[in-house]
Amino acid sequence: MQLLIEVVLGGVITGLLYVLVALGFNLIFGIMDVINFAHGYLVMWGGYLMYLFSVKYDLNFVVSILLGSIVVGLAGVLLELMLFRRVVGLPFASLVISLGLGFVLQNIALLAFGPDPLAVQSPVQGVVHIFGATLPVLRLVVAGVALLALLLVYLFLGRTSQGRALRAVAQDPEAASLQGVDRGRVYSLTFGLGALLAGLGGTLLGPLLSVNIGMGDSPLLSAFIVVVIGGLGSMAGTAVAGILLGILSSASVLLVGSGAADLIGFGAMFLFLLFRPQGIFGKLGERV
Repeated sequence: MQLLIEVVLGGVITGLLYVLVALGFNLIFGIMDVINFAHGYLVMWGGYLMYLFSVKYDLNFVVSILLGSIVVGLAGVLLELMLFRRVVGLPFASLVISLGLGFVLQNIALLAFGPDPLAVQSPVQGVVHIFGATLPVLRLVVAGVALLALLLVYLFLGRTSQGRALRAVAQDPEAASLQGVDRGRVYSLTFGLGALLAGLGGTLLGPLLSVNIGMGDSPLLSAFIVVVIGGLGSMAGTAVAGILLGILSSASVLLVGSGAADLIGFGAMFLFLLFRPQGIFGKLGERV
């Protein structure tokens, strides 16, 4: 029972990080029809900025998280204006552009920080015991920050005029324009918010893992699996699929090892593509 609780709680914590990264990826696709495979490199830059602010400049942990996320979010707005505005509604073209952009972002980081992994000092130490299960305090802090961010995004999309504008463009861009919604502003806000969530994921992963050039690869693959299982364009599906994948990954690592755990995630994705291509909550051709 203790082992089961550790697997489930550890999986939920991992799943919250999956959801955080996948939600940004899914928002951009659901509203703009843009497939951004540079999303993982935005996660990577969140990690490097966390290192820069917290280690090099010795800033407070929370301040470093906020600054790192905001900088990546603002960079996302610039990237949308300069590159992705031209390929809105063109998934294949956006995919090609994002692959090239990812190569550029990776090499800039390589020149700026070098190839060696960098360590971010954990701000909290120790463990806690929950129903007999032992969990590091840092993982609980990271999960709490991720959960708070997801709640704020939910409130933003559902309770603010800008959030309603995003949903209106996702459902019917032409009708939204006729109602006075500025689609250009919505696209910039969408990409900026998606990039901010990716950067936040990177800043939270920094203290858990070493910061390195490839740190965004696994979150991107996991995000892709999550949005396929949850349903492209479905925010609720992303949340449910992320938690389920986190628990599945946690159990798989314990039972068969990390390499096989990745295969199990891809296996689940292929099964959904074969038997339920719209995902858990998504409907083909529908956006949130």
